[in-house]
Amino acid sequence: MLLALLVCPYVVFPFVMALLVPFERKRRVPYEPHVAVLIPARNEVACIAQKIRNTLASDYPVEKTRIVVASDGSIDGTDEEVAIFTDRGVQLIRLEDGLGKAEAVNRMAEAVDAEILVFTDADVLIDASALRLMAQHFADDKVGAVCSRRVVSVRTGAASAWAERIHRYYESLIKRGEGVLGRVIGADGALYAVRRDCFMRVPSNVPDDFVAVLRVLKSGMKVTYEAAAVASEEPSSTRQGEALARRRRTVARAMRGVWQERGLLNPIRFPLCSLLLFSHKVCRWFGGVILGGLLISNMLLLSDPFFRWCLVVQVSCYSLACLGYLAQGRRVGRVLVLFRYFALSNLGAALGVFDALSGRDWATWRPQRRD
Repeated sequence: MLLALLVCPYVVFPFVMALLVPFERKRRVPYEPHVAVLIPARNEVACIAQKIRNTLASDYPVEKTRIVVASDGSIDGTDEEVAIFTDRGVQLIRLEDGLGKAEAVNRMAEAVDAEILVFTDADVLIDASALRLMAQHFADDKVGAVCSRRVVSVRTGAASAWAERIHRYYESLIKRGEGVLGRVIGADGALYAVRRDCFMRVPSNVPDDFVAVLRVLKSGMKVTYEAAAVASEEPSSTRQGEALARRRRTVARAMRGVWQERGLLNPIRFPLCSLLLFSHKVCRWFGGVILGGLLISNMLLLSDPFFRWCLVVQVSCYSLACLGYLAQGRRVGRVLVLFRYFALSNLGAALGVFDALSGRDWATWRPQRRD
């Protein structure tokens, strides 16, 4: 039973989604509604000017584009950098008290009246065609949100970046399959778009990108995926403690978001959405707990030769992950990095599950720096 709960979300479900990819329909219709590009920022002086220039370089019609930056209590000169671009139509919204990313998103959404709200992180760069490609999906009035593809920039010699690129490709494959069904489960905060009429204020203790999309699905609208709309980022911090903390925080907040929109888990009202949400997210959040259960149950069945071999396999995998962990900062093989990445991801998820169940609050936010 435990093995099935592990194999289904990590192997069977992605395989089924991959089978749907050939049925993708490319939407290339000339549709150009007014869009507002909303950029939440907190102490982003190192990248905010580049981000704004990148957005201004989009091939989307300038007269139909509005750019808004919400600076959430920044004290590093972010506001001054944004102010340089006010003569080019960039608007700055200042939040004095450091209210959190969700509130920054809410304030920006309330300040604009564009038909399409495009949310994008301050530390990612988007392709010039991304806005246009995403906007075209909204020609279908049944589409409430569009998700983009996040890619990791190539960094020579960074083995950890390779594991992260594999993970991004894996996630993209799943979302492409979900997009065929019009039921993408969760956007990526790097870049996603929501129809203005479908957006509602996001609570402070949940991830805005995840909950915004769940609400669109709950309303009966479609959520599609545009693989050609690319948002590029540098590899996440190679500090393993930071990667673990980031995963922990993400899972804890996402679980709280699912609880708030738990109606989507009702298989009677939402048969397809509940299946996708359970397979893509919930089972994987409990992956670390399931792995722990497998190890314990295996140790209780050592009288059977089959389970002794299973224990050897498990211990070998964990040993490889530990070697990868101990070799932090050194050049290690990609196999070790992959095992380390998988182990840290599931350990962080298990801690996140504990945080969510114990009621730990992750309402505040801190930008994750790359190094």
